[in-house]
Amino acid sequence: MSKEYFLVQSVKVNGNDVLVEHVSELAYIEVASMDGNKLVMNVQDQAGIYRDNYELRIGAEVEITFADVNERGDSVWIERFIVARAPVKDGLLEVEAFQKDAKNLKEPSVKARFFVEMQPKDILSELLPHLKIDCDTFEKGATYHLNAGGTKSRLIRSMARDYGAVCFICRGTLYFKSLKQLAMTEAFKLEHSNPENAEHSIARYSIIGEEDLFKRVLNRNYATWDTVTGMSESGTGPATLISVNQIKALNNQSIGIIPVIDVELTGHTQFKPIAVCSVILHKQLPQSEVDESMPELQIINRVTHYQKGNRYQCRIELGVKNL
Repeated sequence: MSKEYFLVQSVKVNGNDVLVEHVSELAYIEVASMDGNKLVMNVQDQAGIYRDNYELRIGAEVEITFADVNERGDSVWIERFIVARAPVKDGLLEVEAFQKDAKNLKEPSVKARFFVEMQPKDILSELLPHLKIDCDTFEKGATYHLNAGGTKSRLIRSMARDYGAVCFICRGTLYFKSLKQLAMTEAFKLEHSNPENAEHSIARYSIIGEEDLFKRVLNRNYATWDTVTGMSESGTGPATLISVNQIKALNNQSIGIIPVIDVELTGHTQFKPIAVCSVILHKQLPQSEVDESMPELQIINRVTHYQKGNRYQCRIELGVKNL
């Protein structure tokens, strides 16, 4: 953890430049869900310039340019956030913000919209025409309604669940990817207790150990009622009635990512949601045997990019498919 890298290249608030040196601490959280990416940032503002002159407060737009100056990951990308709260404490503005596109998806719709027998990609293109869409193609489309007062985010969550997919916004692209079709091909390797030879050396890790709890939530007897065919069911466990009347959608309700391990390591912009990597842990023995109790190939479910001063670190939550 002795190597140090810069992540944040520039910060703007409502179009005005903020000195990067005044950003004392920053965490950028990327998640593989419609929860949306988040920003937590502390800005030195003893004179109140950013608060009063730049209007860094609730509703302000923050634009951040991220870059990997050592060409170790993605080169440059820009994220825009909307501030949710910005209290002042001891001369520090403690900013919490949501990624702009994700926040807009959570706003209530002013009118109803109907999508009849459409593929997810076509629906997403209508809901978010300004974003690049990376969406798998599925066997058949489906019908969805966005009611007035409902949110696009909830509609997309329902659609992802029906198709057994993960949907999230990451670095200017909206991803809608089937977990069944997701290729478990190693993109990089994370390794603990082998700092000299590891591609990415894990400094600390903790086993989450809540697989049974997640399975208890996901693995249920999903059922639906149709006036022609009657009751259809899929799965075992407690009965859960849903409105979807397609058997494939019933089968997909239990699909998800179950978190397994939480790791901390030197930062790298290559770390992002649904990237697949090998996780190698060594037993604390002289012969450094590999701990085979941990699934080797895992999927990034959440990653926090953390910068304090010129130190850049990552905390990653990894998991496995529940199919």
